[in-house]
Amino acid sequence: ARALAQSMVAIGNHAGVRETADKLTALARGYEDLSWVPTSQWADSRAQPYQPSFHRLFVLPQPNAAPSGSPPDVDAVWPFLVPVESVGELTAGGAGGAAWRCAILVDDDARTLGDSLARGGAIARYGWGSAIATAILSWRGGTGTVRLQLTPLLPHEAATCAGATPPL
Repeated sequence: ARALAQSMVAIGNHAGVRETADKLTALARGYEDLSWVPTSQWADSRAQPYQPSFHRLFVLPQPNAAPSGSPPDVDAVWPFLVPVESVGELTAGGAGGAAWRCAILVDDDARTLGDSLARGGAIARYGWGSAIATAILSWRGGTGTVRLQLTPLLPHEAATCAGATPPL
């Protein structure tokens, strides 16, 4: 990224080239700082998938939005005792004022949810190395839907929903 930024500066400042070069340089510097990586992570240099400790779950209950097609029923795949419409806390900022809920799941709970969604046919898989899982489930006997989005938190992300932006 740094070499590309230097090349762009050499070209000149046409149509924001300088601003783009500055952004690329800042990005490259950010990748150089690995102080957040624990020293123990360098003991085994083999490439391994990232194993997150926490995952962020967004839930959008839509009681009056009939599902299209035949998605799995939330009651058949939801593995937790807390009802899906009550999980987490309301989060501001959803597109069109949508009332998304947000919860932080520990890795075991996220894998339990991912496995259950995969067994129910809502997603292909979710586990180590997965970037995101999105599912639309039938709810309330087919009179509504529940949208779910599950993502692993990266090491620099706090295990909180504060400031998290709900999906579109």
